[in-house]
Amino acid sequence: MSSFRKSLITILIVVAAFSSRAQSTNSNEIEFDHISIPGTMSSAMVEDMVQDPLGMLWMGKLMLHRYDGKRFKSFNTIYPDSVIFNGKEITKLVWDKKGNRLLIGTRNLGLLQFRYEDNYVIRLPSQSGIPIISDIAQTEDGRIWISSFANGLFTLENDTLKQKSNVEGILQPLAITTYKDDLWVGGYRSLFLLRHGRIQKSISLQSLMPQWEEGVQISSLFYDRGFLWIGTERSGVI
Repeated sequence: MSSFRKSLITILIVVAAFSSRAQSTNSNEIEFDHISIPGTMSSAMVEDMVQDPLGMLWMGKLMLHRYDGKRFKSFNTIYPDSVIFNGKEITKLVWDKKGNRLLIGTRNLGLLQFRYEDNYVIRLPSQSGIPIISDIAQTEDGRIWISSFANGLFTLENDTLKQKSNVEGILQPLAITTYKDDLWVGGYRSLFLLRHGRIQKSISLQSLMPQWEEGVQISSLFYDRGFLWIGTERSGVI
């Protein structure tokens, strides 16, 4: 789960760490601007944020929002069915570097993409029903991976979600992260390393921390300069 999901609740907080005003007064000060997202409930949580190569900031709140530094534009309709975003639908935003597009994970609508040529949010098809999307990541080879706590692991192939059938043993995958062509998957009680779609390593969480409860669930993963950070639901970070 992205750290943005837990930290932004009522409004978007933009940090102007290197603004000219901050430099002119005190280089150790950090200025904050509060920017309300128009047309939304102030109490609604911002689930995720991502920036595209054009510099546009995208936010998932009660619908999809785009911020160009001056104004917001909101997108609430999913095509071709003309479905409307309903409540806390968006779970994850990712920029697809290979496909040069914004991908949107949802709770009930599967995987969506934003189509820049006509400003439409469209639904991508799925071969095995519509999964509840928990996380999205992209390996260096351009492959898009999707985790679903309830439905398992998926890949995006030819713009269609396909469930992976050769990854038995990965239960309730919630968090995923990548390093080059390696995919790390955090599941129930275990951590998995996949390379080119095949399991290379399975690590029991109790083998890492014997004092942990048997039912510990990995909630977030982050790879940083050779170190893998593991966040859990009830037992902190390792």
